[in-house]
Amino acid sequence: MLSAIIHAKSPDMDRIQRSVALALSRRSDVDFTVWAESLERGLGDTQAAENWRTMMSLDLSFFRSKTSQWLREMGREEGRAEGRVQERAHGIVAIMTAREVPLTADEVERVQSCTDEALLDRWFGRAVSAESAAELFAEG
Repeated sequence: MLSAIIHAKSPDMDRIQRSVALALSRRSDVDFTVWAESLERGLGDTQAAENWRTMMSLDLSFFRSKTSQWLREMGREEGRAEGRVQERAHGIVAIMTAREVPLTADEVERVQSCTDEALLDRWFGRAVSAESAAELFAEG
């Protein structure tokens, strides 16, 4: 750790940082988050600090704390929710297209940019019988 801080401006810094990250990730008795944060602070406003932040954002699988596990699960759930929204929007457009009910580019964009799951569910239900975009988007 201290070597990484002392050599923050070394051309070998990338190799040093990778070695530190690997060594810390292999030790079950080390609270990696404390050491990772300490190293980042010790590197100050150097390019090495920016590289360390990038490295830590790419592979966080070795963080084992309950907080880290909770944050990963929150990220996964957000990703699943976004996937559900995108799939629902895609389904609405696909149904309307298969039924040969025309949608303008603006209407397709309206569906695809919508993030309200309840609204998408209403539109999805209407897509199977709507005879026009106006019926699909009708209020109420």
